[in-house]
Amino acid sequence: MKVDSTNKPYIFKKVKTYSAEEIIAAGGTTAFGKLTGHTPERLKDMPVGEPLTEEEYKKALKTLKNR
Repeated sequence: MKVDSTNKPYIFKKVKTYSAEEIIAAGGTTAFGKLTGHTPERLKDMPVGEPLTEEEYKKALKTLKNR
């Protein structure tokens, strides 16, 4: 039996992440956002909906407050 090895496996696209140093080197969060194409206008055009549940939001605020 011959195995067809011409099919390549599906590989997920890697999501690019950035370090705090890279963001600071770009000139801060606003400059970094502009550099990467994340502008306030694009944020306003996002689909309606909450990115976090109420519980997740409260947990995130608590975590930030404790830092």
